[in-house]
Amino acid sequence: MFRNKPNVAVRSALALLLAAGSFALVVPAYAANPPDPSMTVRFADLNLTNDEGVRALFQRIQHAARVVCDEAIPPNDVLHISHWSSCYNGAVANAIGQVNSAKLTAMYAQAGHRRAG
Repeated sequence: MFRNKPNVAVRSALALLLAAGSFALVVPAYAANPPDPSMTVRFADLNLTNDEGVRALFQRIQHAARVVCDEAIPPNDVLHISHWSSCYNGAVANAIGQVNSAKLTAMYAQAGHRRAG
């Protein structure tokens, strides 16, 4: 069960991929049984030098983290809220760190989060 490994998998929750010439993030979460749920977040269509593009990527990352953590944490888990929150926060932080964009990191910090990565 994931009670033994929530932080290990969340810390390694994201990987930056270069696939077919477009940038994408794979946002996985920890789960009781492999394979871990994941969602690809594509961002080749976004301009990360402007606030609108950065905001759109931030929203995509948050959405992906919600989806994968909903899949990873069973509702009957007695610590469901705590595990889900840890999964979500870790997945978002790792994704922000993987993108390695100063503007995205600043937006994340401005939203009241600790430093990504």
